[in-house]
Amino acid sequence: MALGATREPLLAYEAGKAQAEDLILLGFNINLAPVLDVNVNRKNPWIGIRSFGDRPDLVSEFGADFVRGQQDGNLVTIAKHFPGTAAPTPTRTKRCPVLQGERPKCWRRWLRFRRR
Repeated sequence: MALGATREPLLAYEAGKAQAEDLILLGFNINLAPVLDVNVNRKNPWIGIRSFGDRPDLVSEFGADFVRGQQDGNLVTIAKHFPGTAAPTPTRTKRCPVLQGERPKCWRRWLRFRRR
């Protein structure tokens, strides 16, 4: 949420490109980033500042700019956790987290990603 808090999408692009350039220098050609989870559950500690924010439109915009920066830096970029690691409430069991809620509500939350 750190980059998203700036409300400056250009910074997401620049961060993506700078990271790509560093990874290329280290010999990598692929990055499993960015995290495109919408941080909708403040009780979930797994996502935190790795998310661009708690609004789908913001996450979508910043995610797309970050990816463009990575691609302009000649790095293969794979966005991850879409569409919902941030939503489930963590449990102490070893079961997989379950996303609770009605399907229409979930789809409305993620529809903005289709526009990028």
